[in-house]
Amino acid sequence: MNTAREVWKLILGHYRWMPRGEWDALVEGHNCPMCANVGQSETRYGFMVSQLEASNLHLSKNQYASGYCVLMYREHATELHQLSPERQAAFMRDLLRAGGAVARVFQPIKMNYQLLGNAIPHLHWHIVPRYYGDPAPGRPLDAAGRIRRLKPDKYQRIIADLQVALTKTLQV
Repeated sequence: MNTAREVWKLILGHYRWMPRGEWDALVEGHNCPMCANVGQSETRYGFMVSQLEASNLHLSKNQYASGYCVLMYREHATELHQLSPERQAAFMRDLLRAGGAVARVFQPIKMNYQLLGNAIPHLHWHIVPRYYGDPAPGRPLDAAGRIRRLKPDKYQRIIADLQVALTKTLQV
């Protein structure tokens, strides 16, 4: 069985299916790298912004799109339909608050919300602000080959701005 770190390396290093036994183990929550990151203030990939009702909002270290965040469900689940109606609603409320906060801070022309899980079978939304003139009009913006790191103090300013915006974004 792979460690969470080995799973991340496997996932990020290849765009192909991992061995079926490893995939099935991840689906069951064994060595899930997202579960390992729940509650961490900083991971290799991002910074905790806030714990919301059912999920945690993280600011990605790769700011290939200014304001790119990931909203991770706190419990291990792989599909929305697996959640009770109450948990589905809580996760969606979190998404609305997070998306609203990102929009308030970054003022993009459009927001993209992607719930994929093809690489890591754990419920999480990619919240991708879109800006006029970006390189992918008419299609999803792909991070592949696009890495934009910020200085540490800039991440902290964005996190603080998002936290303030979350308090101003109405809960639904």
